[in-house]
Amino acid sequence: MTLSEIKSVLEDMQANNIDTGSTIYKICPKCNPNHNGTCEHCAWRGTMNVCDVGVHVWSDGSYNEKELQIVERKIGNRTDFTLFELWNVQYFPTKEAAEKALKEYDEIRNISVRYFRKLKYDLWEANQREKFVHSKEKDNGLL
Repeated sequence: MTLSEIKSVLEDMQANNIDTGSTIYKICPKCNPNHNGTCEHCAWRGTMNVCDVGVHVWSDGSYNEKELQIVERKIGNRTDFTLFELWNVQYFPTKEAAEKALKEYDEIRNISVRYFRKLKYDLWEANQREKFVHSKEKDNGLL
C-alpha cells in the first residue's frame, strides 16, 4: 500500500468525520453464539489491533463460511495498516455502506463455481478500492 493510497483513505475518513474514538463498521464472521454487534465476545479479540478476519475469497475460491454480521469498532490511536488496506472492503465509515457491501459479498459467496467466485470477488474488491488506488497505477493500466 502506498502513502498516496493511505492519504486517500484518510481523506475519506475525514470526509466522513471519522477521527480517533469514532465508530466505524466492520463485516465480521459470527465466530460464536455470543458474538453480537461488538468485538467484546469475539474469539479473535485481543489477537490484533485491527482485525483482518472476515471478507475474502482465497486463490482456490474458498472463503470463511461462517455467518457474517456487521459490528461496530472504535478507531484507536494505535491503528495499523490493515485498516487502510481493508477500508471499504471490510471496514466502512457508515453502517449503510457496510450493509451494502455485505449484501454484495454474500452474493459472491453464493457463486457455486470456485473459479468464478474468485474472479467476481477480485473484481468486487478492486471496485471497492478503486477511489483509494494511486492514480499513477490507474494511468499505467495496472488496474
